[in-house]
Amino acid sequence: MLKKSIIVGAGLLLLTGLFFGRDAASYVSTSMGWMHDSVRDSVPVTFELERARQMIRNLDPEIRKNMRLIAVEESEVEKLRDQVERVNTDLAKSEGHILRLNGDLQSGSSQLEYAGRIYTVSQVKADLERRFDRHKTKEATAEKLNKILSARERGLVAARD
Repeated sequence: MLKKSIIVGAGLLLLTGLFFGRDAASYVSTSMGWMHDSVRDSVPVTFELERARQMIRNLDPEIRKNMRLIAVEESEVEKLRDQVERVNTDLAKSEGHILRLNGDLQSGSSQLEYAGRIYTVSQVKADLERRFDRHKTKEATAEKLNKILSARERGLVAARD
């Protein structure tokens, strides 16, 4: 049976090629398009409407899943905003301490007193260097966190749209 179908199909292909020549492929594709359009036109509108409703219903789980992901991302972005705010506050405090230590060193005193303890100028300079290194690290961290926050906020806006 399969052998006969293959032979008949090959014969039809050969006859089509003989009758239509090089344009055979164009005629076949145009005929297939007409058949496709006629089948589509014969489907009742009510059936198409029901099909569209079903497609919309099938989207509901995906929409709910994405709404949940957006809510989670909003929560994460809010936590990141809080973290950025804490880092910026810490950065401002750090800068204030550095400026105070630097100002004290500029005063020319040989000994400086902080929290009831007396420190030499070299100890204060060493502390100032350590604080400045930590401050630079905090600045880099704040910059990276701000970039991450901006990227995640842009992603969140895109997800909402």
